[in-house]
Order: sequence, then structure tokens, then C-alpha cells
Amino acid sequence: MNHCENHSGPADPSPQHPVQAPFLTSGRAGILLALILLAGLAVRLSYLYELQEHPDFQIPMYFQVDMGFIDNSALDHAQNARALLHLPPIEPQFERNIVWRHNPGNPQLRPPLYTFFLSALYFILGDSQFGVRLAQMLLGLGSVLLAYFLGAKIYSRGAGLLMAGFMAFYWPFIIYEANLHEPVMVIFCSLLFLNAALWWLRRPGRGRALGMGLACGFYTIASAAVILFLPVLLCWSVWVLRNKAGQAGAGPADLRRPYWLSVLRQAAIILMAFFIPILPVTLLNYCESGRFVLNSFGQGITLYIGNQPESQGYLHGADELLDVYLGEEYQALRVDEKVARIDDWWRWAALARQAVRDQILEHPGWFLKLCLKRAALFWTPREISQNITEYADRLFSRTLYRIPGNFAVIFALFIVGLIDYLLVGLIYVLRGDRNPNTNGRKENRLNRAGYALVLLLILVWYAPFPFLWISAHFRAPILPAVAAFAVLACCRIRYYFKTRRWGPAIMGAAVAIQIAVVLYLMPVSYDDDIQTWLYFRTQHYAKHKEPEKELAVAERVMERAPDHLFARRIYAQALLDAGRKEEALAAHEQLLPDLKENAPAADAAEVIGLLQREFGNNSAAREAFLQTLQHEPNRPVALHGLGNIAFENGNHQEAVRYLEHALQVEPTNSNTWFLLGMARAAAGDVTRAEDAYREGMRVGPEDVWPAIGLANLLAEAGRRDEACALYDHALSLDPKNAQARQGREEHCTKPPPPAPPN
Repeated sequence: MNHCENHSGPADPSPQHPVQAPFLTSGRAGILLALILLAGLAVRLSYLYELQEHPDFQIPMYFQVDMGFIDNSALDHAQNARALLHLPPIEPQFERNIVWRHNPGNPQLRPPLYTFFLSALYFILGDSQFGVRLAQMLLGLGSVLLAYFLGAKIYSRGAGLLMAGFMAFYWPFIIYEANLHEPVMVIFCSLLFLNAALWWLRRPGRGRALGMGLACGFYTIASAAVILFLPVLLCWSVWVLRNKAGQAGAGPADLRRPYWLSVLRQAAIILMAFFIPILPVTLLNYCESGRFVLNSFGQGITLYIGNQPESQGYLHGADELLDVYLGEEYQALRVDEKVARIDDWWRWAALARQAVRDQILEHPGWFLKLCLKRAALFWTPREISQNITEYADRLFSRTLYRIPGNFAVIFALFIVGLIDYLLVGLIYVLRGDRNPNTNGRKENRLNRAGYALVLLLILVWYAPFPFLWISAHFRAPILPAVAAFAVLACCRIRYYFKTRRWGPAIMGAAVAIQIAVVLYLMPVSYDDDIQTWLYFRTQHYAKHKEPEKELAVAERVMERAPDHLFARRIYAQALLDAGRKEEALAAHEQLLPDLKENAPAADAAEVIGLLQREFGNNSAAREAFLQTLQHEPNRPVALHGLGNIAFENGNHQEAVRYLEHALQVEPTNSNTWFLLGMARAAAGDVTRAEDAYREGMRVGPEDVWPAIGLANLLAEAGRRDEACALYDHALSLDPKNAQARQGREEHCTKPPPPAPPN
């Protein structure tokens, strides 16, 4: 039986029901699969078109260090390959932000399959980010097809369609396909391996064993952690072959030499095939570095990053150890600039291993608690970002925002499917297999073995991450395997309802709903992700002096996250940068009461004061500047503004106090020195006024106003020659300055007064 409606599923000990003609024939399943593929393609093309509206953000930004390393390394490999074949070099179409790249003297730092794949795309397409993403989305549709075959092999055509629908429309997969990062390749290799293993399971043989080993090898050079699965795969293969021999009726004598020779032969083929894809990488590593590195290295560095003193279970940069390695002179650099300066990665890796060993041995209780925290974080519904801000990418996308999908639902169904699989398997073991050679029982045994492999893959993949750190794209490669159990839960609950087994049907549905609701209602904050997403995009436009684009991004965020404080701050600043000052004033005034931290509140109040000054409302400006000083008493701009207002109101001594305070904080502001000179002169302190003007000229030799102020002061004191020289100096700085020109005409062009009589 091969359809979800009446397939009894794995290890069902109940009597078989009369076989009915399946509703979901292969033809109908093919039509539905084609529709799923077309719909998935339409969603991906819509998202790809949306990405082209902001093409600059297709290149890894400053916080996407790993992605930048992969992108730079792939582009370098493509350039080298084209040079080797005497082809013209690739013309970069985008400015790269990250400087870190593969050092030709080192072995591969990361599993290289995705880097080589991206390099091949660059070699063929050039620096076409549209073409690269289109190719990755087609690879994602290949994963949809493989997911259908996985579900059909392991359970039924209906399960295959559910798996295909999950892979086609689960929005994190589409986001990974649109980024220059490894998950898209690791997910594809995961599904390819599972299909190859189930293909071998149906009819074990040498050719299929070779295919399964090759698929596992490619999976390993896509993700180094898969090498841990090799011994598990070999044991699973031996177990499958042993069961098949036992079910075929072989006696103890038959299971000795010929059987074990066959088992060992197939295990040897799997092992040999596993290393075939890895061998070229090993040789490349040896040729480049002179060291034997099977796939990639850096595991000690990874362990340190996850367990340094500041670790909280998420990614935390290794800046402190980098500063120890590089020295203090590089502390001000970005992290990608620091790692690009590592001259000996082996020494750096040894330093990281020693540091993490000391940290764990000195704080074993802390390490245990951190591992338990990470073990739980792995299964939380939060899409924990690292390089890719999954949640924010979806939130601010016109296409993906409308597509539902929450890991809480997948995980709830996964738990129900897993419990059902284990309970039914236990019942099968306790009752025994009364009719082992019937077609239905054979199918159930194959399904049980297939689900056992899927479960083992989940466990082996999951095992290292509680010791490292957690992010959503680390969970992504086993999501198809998790979804296989979720689909099993759906099909089993439907089967129980259809066969009127109300107890397990209602219990399974109730457990799934309860887990999903609890996880869905779990408080999750994505404020940091939204801030990261917005900050680096607006900074890009600010750097390139494109205020309208900066404002458009801020408005897009405000539409979906109107209560996000950082977004409101950026939006208000973007309005100001775009010259929309009245709207900027209103936005800052609405923002200020909600700011609880001193620095942001002082920033907002200061901007309000400056805008009110510009609009001529000195009383409101004064209140805003005073509010600024309540949050941060040493704000030179606010102090300068208060001094200016006091001077205009005739409160010269008050102006002097504010301006002198401002200059204690920022003594290099020539304009404040100029205003202080005016205030002192108005207060009658001419000598100190002259000192202020001269200090302003010293700290700001290009500023015309201290020179004009001093010239006016000297002219009034009768020091005509000095004043005229200063007017000439001011006009040399600013030939169109009206006050300098007027002062010169008034004091320097008139004939000197007649000499007094003898």
C-alpha cells in the first residue's frame, strides 16, 4: 500500500484492512508534485525580483563575516581558474565589504563544497548575483524533488507530497537560497544522502552501496560534522543486512561465512566510496599547506568561540583572543580585518584550543550549564540569527511576509511522530512478527529501518552543537529529517481517525496542539535582529550619501515594526538626513518620552533643540537643550546652544558659563570660541574676549568667524592695522563673506583721521 490514506505506517501491529484502490495514484501524485514545484518556483522568482530592488545588499555586509569569507574565496578560485585557462578575468560588479578570504598557504578552513559550487557559478556567470541566486533557488527546487522521493520511499506518496510542500514553502529555506552561505548546499546533500540510503535499503547491492557512500562523502565535504555519522552508517548497514538475512530464513550455519563476507564487502564499498569525494580535498590541502587535513580544520577555534568566558549560547566574536594574538595595535579593526591578518592559522588554532581547555577545566559547572542551555536552545522556535537575519529578512519582505511557517508546529508534530514510531516499534518487538514474509510486513520493516536512519542522522547531527553555539542555520540541514517525522505524525493521526482508533488519534492531535501552542506563545524577541538588519543597510546608504534610499529602508521597517525603538530612532534621523525637518522634529518629539537610556534620550533632545533653533523657537529649543543636559550634562552641542540663546537674550554672563563648560568638553570647536569671545566682549571682558578669538583661530585655522570677531574687536579698540590684516585674512578664507568685506570697507578703506595740530 503506497498512499497516505490507507498506509498503516511503520511497524503497525494491527490486522491488515482490505486493500482499496489508492486515490493518490502515481499520475495524480505527479501532477500535484508539478504544481508544488511551479508554485515554489513562482514564490522564489518573486523574492528574487524583490531582491533586485536593493542589489547592493546581495553582497555580504560587515556583520556577515563568514559569508564574506566564502564569497571572496569563491571569487578568487574562479579568477585563478580563468587565469589558468587563459580566459579573461571576472569583472567585479559589486564592492566587497569583507576583506577576509582563503589564504592559499593554508588548508581549507571551512568545508569546501559550497565554496567550490559558488566558485563554479562565478566562473560561468561572472559576478552576477542574480544568476547565482537563481541557480541556488533551482538547487532548492531540487531539494523539493528529493524531499518528495524521501517521503514516498519512507512512507507513501501522500507523505512525499507533504514533504515537498514543506520544502517548497517553508520560508527559511527560501532565505537560505537567497544568501551566499552553506545551508542551501548542506540541505540538498542531506536529502541526496537520505534518498541514496533508502534506495540501497530497498535492494541492497554493491552499486547502491557505492552510491550511498558517495552521497555521504559529498555530504561530509558540505558539512564537516557528518563525518561523525560514518561509523553509525556502517553499523546501520550491517544491521539492515543482518535483518534481511534473518528474514530470508537463513539458519545459523548459513549466517556464518558467506553472509559475513557479503556484509563486509558492502561495508567496505560504502567506506571506500565515502572517501572518494573527500580524497581530492585532502590532496588539495596537502599541496597547499604541506599538512594532512582530511576535509577542513579549525574545530579548536570553533570550540573556543562557543566556550569563551563571555559565551551565552549564541555566537560571540573572538576579538579578545585575536587581540592577544595580533597585539594591541590592531584592536580598532573590524573582526574580518583582524582574522585577515592571522599569518599562522595553526598557531592561532593551538592558542584557541589551549584557551578553551583552560576555560572548561577551570569552570566545569559553568560549561555544563552552558551545554544544557544550548541543548534546549537548539529546539526553540526562535530563528537564532548568525550572518543571516532570517526573521528580519522575512518580516521586511513583501513576498515572504505572507507565507506562514513556524518551527513550533514542525517540532510539535516531530515529537508526536517520534513517540508514535517508538511506541509502535516497541509493541512490534513485544508481540513479535507473526507473519514476517507478507508484503505489508516487509514494507513496514523497511519503513522502520528507514526512519531509524533518519532518527540516527538527527541525533548525530545534533550531538556536537550543545558544545558549540546555536543558530538557526545550524538546525536547517536536519529540518527535512525532522519534517519526515512530522509528516509521519500527520499520516498516522489521519490513519487512526480513518480506522476509528479514537484513543491514539485524539491523543496524538491533542499532544501536537499543546506543544505547538506552548512553543508558539513562548516569548521571543527579535529586537536585535531588526536592529542589525536596519543598521547596516542605513549605514550603507549613509556612507554613499543616498538619504532618500536610507529613508525608504527606514519607512519599510516602520511599517512592519512601528514600536521598535531603534527603528524609530533611525527613521527620525533618516527624515532629518533627507531634509524633511518638520517631520523629523515631530518624529523626535514622539520618540523622546519612550527613550529610557541616557545617551539615546540626550541625542533625541539635542536634535529637537537644534531644529527648534532653526525654526526660530528659542524657548522650546532652550527646554530641549536643558533636557539634554539632564540625561548627559557634558553635551557640547547642547551647551553651545544654551550659550547662544543666552547671548541672544542678553544674558551674557550665563552665556559665558555655558560656553566655557562646552569648551571644557570639546576645546577644539572654533565656533564655540568665537561665540565665547562675543559673550565676553559684550560682558565687558575685552582682554579675555581677545584670548577666546585667538584660541578659536588656533584650533580652527580654516574657520573665518574667529578672525572676523577679533578684527571687529581690534577695530573698536583702535588697533586699525591689526584689524585690517585680520579682515584680509578672513577674505582670503572666504572671499564672499559679507561681514569681513563690510568691516574692511569701514575700517580700512577710509583715509586716516588728520593728525592732531602741533
